[in-house]
Amino acid sequence: MEPTTSLDNNTLNRVLRYIDDHLDGQLEVAALADLAGMSASCFARLFQQKVQLAPHAFVLRARVERARRLLLETAIPIAEIAMEVGFSSQACLNVAYKMHYGETPGSLRLKDSRKPKDMQHAPEG
Repeated sequence: MEPTTSLDNNTLNRVLRYIDDHLDGQLEVAALADLAGMSASCFARLFQQKVQLAPHAFVLRARVERARRLLLETAIPIAEIAMEVGFSSQACLNVAYKMHYGETPGSLRLKDSRKPKDMQHAPEG
């Protein structure tokens, strides 16, 4: 594949799908850049221009958001959720989650468990 210096929407969507499908594993900028057919530095710059987040920050946000969905929609233990979304430990998830949402995964679960049962997991909108 010939190296490119643009990140078109098709390529970006392929990278975003790859990230979503592989959140539980190592997602390095170099591998994402290879998928896009460009150097890591060029990819990081163009990705940030398109998505308004650096690749690492985007992956971290995606992991935390998926963890939140799993916390609210399942009874999977928090430590297992951490591994399922690509964190090396529950402690790493706790730190990232608190930075993103201002509370820990455990406090979210506690709040969610206190809702009346008919209010839990109600469809939005």
